[in-house]
Amino acid sequence: SVLNAYRDKTLGEKRLISMPDRITNTINLAGGATLLRPSVLNAYRGEQQLDSVQIWWTLWQKFMFSTPVQVAAATEGPGPADGQDHMLVC
Repeated sequence: SVLNAYRDKTLGEKRLISMPDRITNTINLAGGATLLRPSVLNAYRGEQQLDSVQIWWTLWQKFMFSTPVQVAAATEGPGPADGQDHMLVC
């Protein structure tokens, strides 16, 4: 069941659920701007208020699958800072 999957401690140890949330919550863009994923848990101020699950879900899908991003250069470690636009989910 889904509930048992969420209780699996290896998911937490591997960050299979929390890391995608951390990476897409606030994205530092080239040029110094930030991009916020539609969420009630961050400072998202987008094209619409998140007044319903239906509105949030539509905006979330657009953000994840249709929003090109050009991330800021990584200060530490490898990263996709190659000057090209990237999609969050291909």
